[in-house]
Amino acid sequence: MPDNADIDTEAVEQVEEPSPEAQQHIAVRFVERARRYAERGNHRAAIEAYRNALQLTPTNYELFFELGNAYSSIANHATATVMYEAVVEQLEAWPEAHYNLANSLLQTEQIERAVETYKRAIELREDFSEAHDNLGCAYNRLGRYDEAIACHERALEIQPDSAPTYDNLGYARYKLDDLDAAEAAHRKSMELNDADANAHYNLGLVQAKRGDVDGAMECFRHAFAQDDNLRAFAAKDDDTASLRGAADFDALVAQAE
Repeated sequence: MPDNADIDTEAVEQVEEPSPEAQQHIAVRFVERARRYAERGNHRAAIEAYRNALQLTPTNYELFFELGNAYSSIANHATATVMYEAVVEQLEAWPEAHYNLANSLLQTEQIERAVETYKRAIELREDFSEAHDNLGCAYNRLGRYDEAIACHERALEIQPDSAPTYDNLGYARYKLDDLDAAEAAHRKSMELNDADANAHYNLGLVQAKRGDVDGAMECFRHAFAQDDNLRAFAAKDDDTASLRGAADFDALVAQAE
């Protein structure tokens, strides 16, 4: 049954100026519809429904948060940033809002702002493992690898079974040429979740830096089998520059074309 059967639009049209109670009721129905769309992966329809709800309840900042999530789901991080900024301006003590804002800032290359925003999320909730981990990722992007390692290690103290965090820790150690520790972290990530293509890819970087091209190629094959989009990334990744021009690597990456 189509979702638009959920709201009696004819009845709505007959009331030129709905009472506040009626507006609230209609807004709730739009939100219910938006959440169903989001659960089904139809994020663009969810966005439209959330915006309809916000026209009726423009100071409901929890809805700005959910709308930001919907925009993030379609990779419209610039608009998501605007939504989350509206939330934190009014609900400043909400750590998840700061965290989501920081994620959008990171996606739009506003890395210094992302760092400060992750820090604020952590101030509000010190045991926020994802915020510690993503703060480490932001430090990685800035080349501040020692600080990144400290963040990833703190995240693992809070959530010791996080495969992505071990992978992120391994990458920071790789950048500092601590290759044994990097390999150990990536292998721990793969032990926790062998289907994580990034861990296989990043272990390939470690092997390549060691000069073990065959080992690196094996890791890349596993990574590309799990996520074919990584081929195009590998073709431009600064960390694979030393491999480009090698026949086996170029052939493997060229399969993306």
